[in-house]
Amino acid sequence: MANSSSVQCEHKALTSSLHRALSMATALTWVDSNSLLRSFLIDIDDLHYEFHPNATKSASLYLVNCGSQRKLYGSVSYEEELNNLRLTNWATIARSNGKRVTIYNITIDICDFLRNSYSQVNPFFRAIMQMLKSYVQGIPKKCPLKKNVILMVKGFYYNEELFPPYIPEANFTGYLLLSRGNTSVLKVSLAAHVVSKIKRRLPSNNTKAKECTS
Repeated sequence: MANSSSVQCEHKALTSSLHRALSMATALTWVDSNSLLRSFLIDIDDLHYEFHPNATKSASLYLVNCGSQRKLYGSVSYEEELNNLRLTNWATIARSNGKRVTIYNITIDICDFLRNSYSQVNPFFRAIMQMLKSYVQGIPKKCPLKKNVILMVKGFYYNEELFPPYIPEANFTGYLLLSRGNTSVLKVSLAAHVVSKIKRRLPSNNTKAKECTS
């Protein structure tokens, strides 16, 4: 069993690495991704999702092996128009002792997301919001989310060029929650890992994935 001093030291080191990533991102003010290629890769290892059966008409999400990366595909549609939704995005990182640390947790009104009117400076959250707009087709430009409209997930992956220039190697889980009041409408979690590009990527065996055909 690790003593308290070693656990505190590990926590400080992890916190320092994450703070350094955030500080670098802020200082560089999001340098154009074409001029600063990242030295790391972010790959999805596992997928879990759940949805409210009364609000959701259909929901199907799955991972696809596309070259060296796994990407998320699928679709979601709803039985009714959805207003007054909140979008929550958070991530936890795994420590060597098995405990998980939350690195950020942000909730915004879904209407602000649709109008691009949210004002969050957290670089991780901002990257996820950009990727949702890029890889999910059928997202409206304003509220509400229409019933029977199919939202198509087309190859969502963690594009490292949208993240801060430095992220330490780690295993993490990202979460996305759509909720109305105290009711969860859709919750998706993606377990993933950050690895240096110079290291050999080993395939994960956690979740079976289809093969990319495109």
